Amino acid sequence: AVVQKWEVISEKEEKYIFLYLSIPGFRFKPGQWTRLSVPSLSTVSHPFTLIPTDKHDANVAIFIKVTGKFTKKLAATDGNGTNLSLSLQGPYGLPSLPSCELVLFVVGGIGVTPALSLLPSVAACGQKTSLFWCLRSEVLLQHALPFLQANLDDLSCITVKGHADQTVGRVSVTEWLEKMEKHHSSEGLRRGTIFVCGPASMAQEVRMAMKVSKGSMKWCLHVEEFQFLPMMQPKMGRTSRTRKAEIASKHEEV
Repeated sequence: AVVQKWEVISEKEEKYIFLYLSIPGFRFKPGQWTRLSVPSLSTVSHPFTLIPTDKHDANVAIFIKVTGKFTKKLAATDGNGTNLSLSLQGPYGLPSLPSCELVLFVVGGIGVTPALSLLPSVAACGQKTSLFWCLRSEVLLQHALPFLQANLDDLSCITVKGHADQTVGRVSVTEWLEKMEKHHSSEGLRRGTIFVCGPASMAQEVRMAMKVSKGSMKWCLHVEEFQFLPMMQPKMGRTSRTRKAEIASKHEEV
């Protein structure tokens, strides 16, 4: 992997790495992830969402929130990463988005990364799509928005917590979903998918909103859980198929 652009940006108490790579012949589908290998920093490769891009002469982008030991080491390297030997393993996985007329994305913070490829992909297939994104970082917003902007509709809602212009009158996930259901059911839609990637509290709020909904729409709820660990041996009385179902990203009918 050749580093084409490397940015490490600190903002208040948070820090992000924006990595753009060119890797000839490396192909992946929207929603897939990779394991980033940096031998000089860690003997273990680490999982991150893949973002397709044609910016900065790169074909792969990875947006990283600095949280653990590996990402802190990565952020502490020189500003452009030219001294690092990087490689990507994979790609792995493929989130399941059922073929339906409507797909809503509900994401929080760095959880937007799967949507950076999935939302444009869904829109390109002619499906209706809207985004609800709640975050704290304006830096993350500035880097992610170019991947989304062409496919955001008037019903999409992006809120930057703590931002003077957007904190007052902020719409909750529940209120936004009620608005979506009312709007789309009036257009004759009866079925849709909600893709959630964010904190557990956000996923729980979406579940509750769907359960108490009095609308006519039927929803399929996909909660992205990023289960990267290898499959363990099944315990006595439990089949490998059962184990697979337990560690997979959740799909729920509500």
